[in-house]
Amino acid sequence: MICLGIDVGKQRDHSALVATEGEPEKNRRDITNAQRLPLGLDYTDQIGFMSAAAATADMTVVDAGGPGLPVIDHLRKNGHLVWALTITSGGRIRFIDEQRAIFVPKSALIGHISLLAEKGYLGLKRNTMELSDEMLLFGASATKTGYIKMEAMKGHDDLLLAACISLMGFVI
Repeated sequence: MICLGIDVGKQRDHSALVATEGEPEKNRRDITNAQRLPLGLDYTDQIGFMSAAAATADMTVVDAGGPGLPVIDHLRKNGHLVWALTITSGGRIRFIDEQRAIFVPKSALIGHISLLAEKGYLGLKRNTMELSDEMLLFGASATKTGYIKMEAMKGHDDLLLAACISLMGFVI
């Protein structure tokens, strides 16, 4: 199975697409491609690129935050199997099957990829060096109010989030 994860951005954050291959009944996952789109790229051009990438995947999972919903609508309208993923601050994962929607705490997204990597179940293939760098530069810190903030300590985290989103396709 191939699952495509998409984190949509444009001005401050890149749009990122990550393809992951694996067999649902096995724990092994291989991230086979990780790509950022250029900052400022017009959404119509982005959607064309995303639609072509979704055509190569068995399932696509898209971050439903920000500009993600129009991308989800477009991909679904064009016949792609798409799940909408909303990143939450809650404590549990929720599925709404009839809407193909999933609500996932950011800590669960990061925890899932971290566990796979720690156990040796995560492989990084071609075009993944930037993703590897993002994984090393991601961390958590506490705010003055005690909230745990998870983000890139330096640079971007868009490829990492797209990878986490892609991996959720194997949980659905």
